[in-house]
Amino acid sequence: MSSTLIFAQSEEQWKTLEQENYALSYPEDWTLDQNGLMGTELFLFSPLLSEVDDFKDNFSLMIQDLTGMEIDLEKYVEISVGQIKTMITDNNILKNERIAKSDNTPIEFQRIEYTGKQGIYNLHLVQYYLVVDDIAYVLTLTCEIESYEEHKEVGEKILQSFVLR
Repeated sequence: MSSTLIFAQSEEQWKTLEQENYALSYPEDWTLDQNGLMGTELFLFSPLLSEVDDFKDNFSLMIQDLTGMEIDLEKYVEISVGQIKTMITDNNILKNERIAKSDNTPIEFQRIEYTGKQGIYNLHLVQYYLVVDDIAYVLTLTCEIESYEEHKEVGEKILQSFVLR
């Protein structure tokens, strides 16, 4: 089966994780965890920014089988935004935009950026939602608000390195 590049090209000096149905790239100093924590396919954890930093900013991938549920991207986004509003305290959706198909993005996807509180942490999150052949892919960059600017560029590059196979 051939690969379908969903977003932009990945960085040359990064590691690449290749799985049967997807691939993505990430910086060498980020830690890969494929233990299925919280129902995810994987987590990538950034290095801590200082000795007093106790939250590892991270990227996660969740894959959900939607077979028989008749859920398209529009419905999936509607459900997900509802979950954000329910599960994230003081949530503030900064952007909620559909990225249409183009030469660089052959599959339509949704990009949602929001802030909110989860436990003791004030977070800034960026999520990409894709629904392809009854499978939902949720790519999430999660940072503390204070460290978002530091990880924003790298996080977006990880998000944009995602490839379906």
